[in-house]
Amino acid sequence: MPSFVPNDRIPPNSPDLNSLEFYVWSILKERVNKHGLISSFARLAEILMAEWEAIPQQVISDAVDSWQSRVCQVEQAGGSHIE
Repeated sequence: MPSFVPNDRIPPNSPDLNSLEFYVWSILKERVNKHGLISSFARLAEILMAEWEAIPQQVISDAVDSWQSRVCQVEQAGGSHIE
């Protein structure tokens, strides 16, 4: 953790503070769902890899860069969920 956020101020396991959970997984889920019913694990793995590679790096970087502002929002919400 960055030194400007004391450990006792960080809510445990908050999806609002996980860059991948917060934004990137929802994009990946949407992209995978466009493939309809996937009949095998091998096909799912293939689709996941292809769709992950298709997400622009800038989207992932923007999600990571928004982390600090989400920390502030969660703190202002008293550790509760944020929208």
